[in-house]
Amino acid sequence: MKREPYDLIAGLAAAAFLPNIFLFYLLTNNRVFGGFTFWHSLIISTIISVISIGVFMLYRAITQKTETALYVLIFSWIPFWLFHNIYLLIMGITTVISRRMLVLIHAIVIIALLFLLRKYNPFEKYSQLIIRVLTGVIFVLFLLNTGPVLYTGIVYSVNSLSKQVYDIKSDFVVDEQLPSPDIYWLHMDGMMSFDTVYDYFGDAQEELKIELEQRGFNINEGAELNPGYTQASTVAMLSPDFYDSYFGERLNEVAHLLKYERSIMLHDKLDSDGISLYIDIIPHHEMYKAFSAKGYNTIAIAGAGHGYVATDYFYRFNNDLPLLINESGGASGTLNGIGNIMRLLATTTSLSAIRGIVNDMASSVQGLVWLPIPDYDEEVDRMTMHSLGLATERHLYMRLLDSYSIDSPKFVYLANYIPHSPFNKIVVETGGLDSTPVNPNNVDLLYLLHHEYAAQVLLITIDTILERNPDAVIIIQGDHGIHSITTQPYMLEMGYSKSQVLEMNYSVISAVRMPPQYGGLEEPLDPLDISRLLVNRFVGRNYDMLYDR
Repeated sequence: MKREPYDLIAGLAAAAFLPNIFLFYLLTNNRVFGGFTFWHSLIISTIISVISIGVFMLYRAITQKTETALYVLIFSWIPFWLFHNIYLLIMGITTVISRRMLVLIHAIVIIALLFLLRKYNPFEKYSQLIIRVLTGVIFVLFLLNTGPVLYTGIVYSVNSLSKQVYDIKSDFVVDEQLPSPDIYWLHMDGMMSFDTVYDYFGDAQEELKIELEQRGFNINEGAELNPGYTQASTVAMLSPDFYDSYFGERLNEVAHLLKYERSIMLHDKLDSDGISLYIDIIPHHEMYKAFSAKGYNTIAIAGAGHGYVATDYFYRFNNDLPLLINESGGASGTLNGIGNIMRLLATTTSLSAIRGIVNDMASSVQGLVWLPIPDYDEEVDRMTMHSLGLATERHLYMRLLDSYSIDSPKFVYLANYIPHSPFNKIVVETGGLDSTPVNPNNVDLLYLLHHEYAAQVLLITIDTILERNPDAVIIIQGDHGIHSITTQPYMLEMGYSKSQVLEMNYSVISAVRMPPQYGGLEEPLDPLDISRLLVNRFVGRNYDMLYDR
């Protein structure tokens, strides 16, 4: 009994450390795309530690023993953090058990364990040794998972307070004499260039070329972008001063690496310079700021992965949360990061059983007020009469139709996710090809299917825009090609060389429709020059072009 106070202290420390082993492992593996920093993680970590200590004390009160309370606590946290993997494993066996049913089963087992261990503890003779070993292992694992994050967080915080190592344009030359056409930027997420699709998939897409040229597009058939994933690519294209002063050089330093290694190394470099793309750059994209300065309504129609950019309107690709009107300039960076962590937890842990509630709470924490949009089913039905009409396509049209009600001039940034991995979306949603489950990494079998469907949706989108505004300026632009961290290894196993994988990663579709009354376009533009040209022609002379045209 003399050891009890020490065992209790050790148990309390273990209870505080235990959930953070998993939390920081999860955050480390998602930090590139999560939009959160160490300080966001620290706030959530503190909350989870307090909860864990409270649960531990409850278990101890029930079992009346410190070591048995720790046993049950370990069994409580491990299935919580591994919930998504456990659920997928069960789904491979039976579809009868739902997420909520799995949580209920876990809770019943925990209650049974508590009362069983209260009456019978087979390890009571070795309780002091066991608690020392367990607390020691937990402490070591805690250090291994939090040490690197703590170091990175301190470096980021110190450097973010020092002299800024980059420029990002916020004041723009505005020439009111310049025309103000409606501009539509059609972001084709994961869609590759004409040349690459021909080289690797044997499809010259002559019909698509003709269709685009008839609609006035100038096509860059071999366009490339070296960032290789959405967040970095959009930053490179939409914030030219940041690219010129800092980001372009960083991208060149990691351009030889495959996507996962490249994104991690790039993120580490950004951290070491005290820069967060989600906090410092994405909410301040230069192109949106430039058109806002000219009096445009700026509109983004995209998934949350693009970040809640500083546009006047943000349509999210989620039927329950469709429209955000940004009247206050967005929530603070800290709150944005906490909301992103909450959404990550709602995807990977037992909280996914109440995902809707957690996502609503995340939106509330971030200060986001989502509004419903009208029902456009009849018009969407007409638009999808000759296409597959999958949910993603319908969501895209619904938001595009609603954006027409916003006053001109307007700049609309519309994301199309159909060509993006996983490459089994069409098969899964339509039951097509055959009944055999298809590997979502089957680029060789399935990419072209998604590319062709995305092209069909693209043409429908363009025609819908031109019906209402035949003078619209329209950009068709990809952000990356094949880039999934599971797809790229699959391609290497299939016999593609690293240079070929990188070529397909950097390949992007790119075309510009610039009507003659706005100066036309004699030659194709490099993707990095598109936003520069748009701002110079319709806002005022603000940028030098990277490539002479």
